[in-house]
Amino acid sequence: MTGLNMSIKTVTGLLIGIALLLFVLGTFGNAIMNMIFPDVSQLTEESLNTLEEIIMDMEDGEKIEDYLFYINDGYQLVAFNKSANGKSGNANLYERPTTCFNKACLVICKDNDNINACKNSNFISSFGEFNGFDETNPSSGIVTKVQGKYISLDLEMNELILSIKEVDEK
Repeated sequence: MTGLNMSIKTVTGLLIGIALLLFVLGTFGNAIMNMIFPDVSQLTEESLNTLEEIIMDMEDGEKIEDYLFYINDGYQLVAFNKSANGKSGNANLYERPTTCFNKACLVICKDNDNINACKNSNFISSFGEFNGFDETNPSSGIVTKVQGKYISLDLEMNELILSIKEVDEK
């Protein structure tokens, strides 16, 4: 009977140990995996935040070449010039988010034909310091054509207008 009693204690201890190990691995393993393989929406958000910091530090006449920007597949970077209620570009493709009222903004928008695709975006950078953008496609306000990977952008600030050009792949 002593051997059976000891076996039950051993098996119970092993089961508790395995459960604790799985809990610790689940908790910390997920954090480690996110550090090694971040979610693509996190990459897009980080790219937009870094781009915002770079733009805020730019001075008149400054040029930055080959800034790597990640954009999720199915999304695009859209520029809104400083305006009270204007839409993107000359084609008025997308409605301006309310947080961009009377500010120049860069917004990550879902790539679809819905005029409200940018209005409820979680990825918005607004700039009150300059008037607007000269972007890759000024008629639509869309900066990026490439999706689902890193793209290279050239930035240049001239007289309160920020030029953002997508660099063609070679």
